[in-house]
Amino acid sequence: MVSYRVLDLGRLFAHLLAGLFKSRRELVLENLAVRHQLGVALRTNPHPRIHRSDRILWVTVSRLWAGDWRDHLVFVKPATVVGWHRRGWRLYWTWRSRSHAERWITSCRRECLDWMLIASEGHLRRVLREYVDHYNDERPHRSRNLRPPSSRVDLTSRPEGDTITRRARLGGLISEYYLEPMAA
Repeated sequence: MVSYRVLDLGRLFAHLLAGLFKSRRELVLENLAVRHQLGVALRTNPHPRIHRSDRILWVTVSRLWAGDWRDHLVFVKPATVVGWHRRGWRLYWTWRSRSHAERWITSCRRECLDWMLIASEGHLRRVLREYVDHYNDERPHRSRNLRPPSSRVDLTSRPEGDTITRRARLGGLISEYYLEPMAA
């Protein structure tokens, strides 16, 4: 009966032979992966814990390693490394989108909700729908040269003779202004 040690030695020898045909970069990355896993195994905790730095290393190694890095994982499954990578991107985009959402919520609260008494959920939905229409279609945004997000027209120039007309929204809380062409 063949012992596990003989099988492990045979596997190690096969890896050694395969290593002769690998590039230096692949060998260095494989060595880094094995050393890292050994370091995790030798930590004093009997159940090795994967730390944040471990996750970052594996995500980076998986991106740099042109060969099949999945064959060299012992403690971590390949799907786990891919999951860490995705989670990192999700956190990045959540952080980015959170700042936009916070800005919108602050504007909505300051410009609309702080000035109204909301009677019910249905009333809140109608008010928010009206405010969203105003925000996207009419409200000037500094980042867009005082144009609303849906506008493609330059609103900073005004032809002579045109009159400005006011339209009230949300019971007069918000005023929108339009250029009316001069009658011919």
